[in-house]
Amino acid sequence: MAPFFFALQASCESLSSYLYTTLNPYITNVSAAAQLCSNFLCRGNGRCVRKNYNSYHYLHLNPDNFRVLRVQNRYLVRGRPTFADLKAFRRGFNCQCYKGMNCTARSYGELAKTLKFNVKQGLIQKVRTLNKAALDDLQDASVRKDKVRSNWKV
Repeated sequence: MAPFFFALQASCESLSSYLYTTLNPYITNVSAAAQLCSNFLCRGNGRCVRKNYNSYHYLHLNPDNFRVLRVQNRYLVRGRPTFADLKAFRRGFNCQCYKGMNCTARSYGELAKTLKFNVKQGLIQKVRTLNKAALDDLQDASVRKDKVRSNWKV
């Protein structure tokens, strides 16, 4: 029974390692790339499909601009697309519209404008997020201080 258990445990550990180090980050990468392509190229109203099903174009994030990070057992994508990334989507993919939606692929000029707008919005959002985090930290510190004071009072 012991050799079987050892083999089973080793197999489980090997599978777990593969999931955490390879498969889950890959799925996160492809999912984020699909969402990015849909949002930028298809205006969020459709999904990206290869222009030529036999081509070597894949929905992957550019490793020079993006990182998949594991944070508290979740996988998150950090980074931002460049105009070259969006042009690569435009060259390799078309939009397949969701039912009842208009999703013609954006032109290169429209992609550039959208990217510029999103970068500005992203910076504004980062400032809001940082400000909110700072306020949350202040509130947490205030609550902790109040708890300490109430514990001192007898």
